[in-house]
Amino acid sequence: MNRVFLLQYLALPLLWCGSASAADTQLTFEGRFEFRTDSESLEIIGKQVCFYPAPPTSKSVPRPAGDIRLPWFCFSNPAAAAALLGFKMNTIQKSCGLQGDATVVVVGYKRYTGESAGNDVANLQTVLSKSQPQPLPCSK
Repeated sequence: MNRVFLLQYLALPLLWCGSASAADTQLTFEGRFEFRTDSESLEIIGKQVCFYPAPPTSKSVPRPAGDIRLPWFCFSNPAAAAALLGFKMNTIQKSCGLQGDATVVVVGYKRYTGESAGNDVANLQTVLSKSQPQPLPCSK
């Protein structure tokens, strides 16, 4: 297995092992969404639309006591999430992706508990408000 494929495989949301269902109820978050298209991000997390909750809603991210990881997750329905957030995942980007602000409602939050590459996931159900997606600058 080549390194790129392995990293992309490990970066997929792991719903069968290495995850724990943390919330079967609806959760509402305010924050920033990102869809990164630079080669390093695609190698590490793959084609995912991710969300970074802002305080105070970040405190609603279901994590056990003592978990000090940054509160972020990716949507388990990335194509639908992109459409709800106002962009298409397959559009050619002149930047390294898109970002914007939004208030979202998610269901089925699953906490990643593995020790290798992986991330929390949740199903985007509703977008209550959103900004226009803006280009994400590439790091130099």
